[in-house]
Amino acid sequence: MLKLKTILISFVLCLLSTSAQAEILYKVTKEDQTIWVYGTLHAAKKDAIILSETAKSALKNSETVWFEVHPEKLGSAQSLFMQHARRSEGKLSDTVDSDTWQQLTTLAEKYGMNASALEPLNAWFAQIVIVSQAIAQSGYTAEGGSEGKLFELAKSSDIPVKGLETVERQIDALRAAQSESGEGELLEQTLAEVEKIEEVFADIQKTWLEGDLDKLTRYLNQNLPPKALDELITKRNNEWITKLAKVNESDTVFVAVGAGHLGGQQGVLEQLEKQGADIQKM
Repeated sequence: MLKLKTILISFVLCLLSTSAQAEILYKVTKEDQTIWVYGTLHAAKKDAIILSETAKSALKNSETVWFEVHPEKLGSAQSLFMQHARRSEGKLSDTVDSDTWQQLTTLAEKYGMNASALEPLNAWFAQIVIVSQAIAQSGYTAEGGSEGKLFELAKSSDIPVKGLETVERQIDALRAAQSESGEGELLEQTLAEVEKIEEVFADIQKTWLEGDLDKLTRYLNQNLPPKALDELITKRNNEWITKLAKVNESDTVFVAVGAGHLGGQQGVLEQLEKQGADIQKM
């Protein structure tokens, strides 16, 4: 079960529906530098997210806005994924018995897919495809997420936008996070657990709405295997902190990354604090 939760949580670290102006925003100051850190929701239900006036003002008064990946680069994500997703030999159905494949076929049809489209795919990507469809049917979309709203505000305010990493780096993280599972195991876990997507959303959403990063971090630690936690969270956080350390010390910048990256000893906020920064929750 934990291995499928690796994929679910990688999608829903921030795939929550919020109401009003609920958000996670911190002001990080160190000498003359100010870093606004916004914990994003990668997707949400339509019209659910409203940016607060504090967040909008912080972004408009920043020299640069940093996202995990530059939003304009996300258009190439599908083609880049497919470069890694296709099997080098055989069919996906060869990795499981006929009964399991029939169940997978039924599941695919439930989410509007033809199982034949999954045949040329590696299991880790087939799992992502199924989970993505299940998420979409639950009403959560990238268009409803906070990145799109923040990006539009940055563009309309003529604020330069940059990415902390590439799409390829995110693909590598997802592949590495699932690397300890066999293909048949991944597909069986998908069948057993994909129906619990709404339950996972509810658990994380409750924590988000409480505004409790410590509780959110504990949830991630309990539900992500150590390998996945290292690949999806810790390594990427370290890379981002290294990149942000090169920002001009007098600049004011706005950093928008998944809320699941902020808390804990290896979280973005803790690492900035270790560098001598003052952290203030807004």
